[in-house]
Amino acid sequence: MIKFLPRLLYKTLCILAGLIVLIWSCHPENPVISEKSILSFSLDNVATNRVVIKKETKTIEIIVPYGTILKDVKPRIETSANVTIVPQSGEAQDFSKTVYYTLIGQKGDKEIYTVKVFSQEQPLPVISSFSKDSIEAGTGFSIKGLNFGMFPLAITLSLQDISGKVRR
Repeated sequence: MIKFLPRLLYKTLCILAGLIVLIWSCHPENPVISEKSILSFSLDNVATNRVVIKKETKTIEIIVPYGTILKDVKPRIETSANVTIVPQSGEAQDFSKTVYYTLIGQKGDKEIYTVKVFSQEQPLPVISSFSKDSIEAGTGFSIKGLNFGMFPLAITLSLQDISGKVRR
């Protein structure tokens, strides 16, 4: 019985070692990513405040500063290996509306990503200076500041006479 136990233990250890070598040799060093996904997304010559890639919902949300021109913008897109993307990275798009990208795997299977770009709200106007403290009829003046928006001529100015009555 004593001779039998070491022999059984030896055979078990040899089989176990063989299984470990077999399993280890089948494990690739660089596993192939079979998932079709967008890994990174950016817009050429456009400042972005935030880019969020949601793989679960296949959506990309980008926030840009107020007043950013989003027409004819070229994206830079990095995808997982062995994936073709349509339209291609670097192909100009109009991001003022929703843009769709199709990822095509090696076997022809497809996934569609939706890209939405949101512009931040217009910042509040800031008046930094006036050219005159008081105005008489027929005289000019200037107002200087920031964030008057896309239509600065639409600014409404209210003037107050010496009695306190507001004039427009």
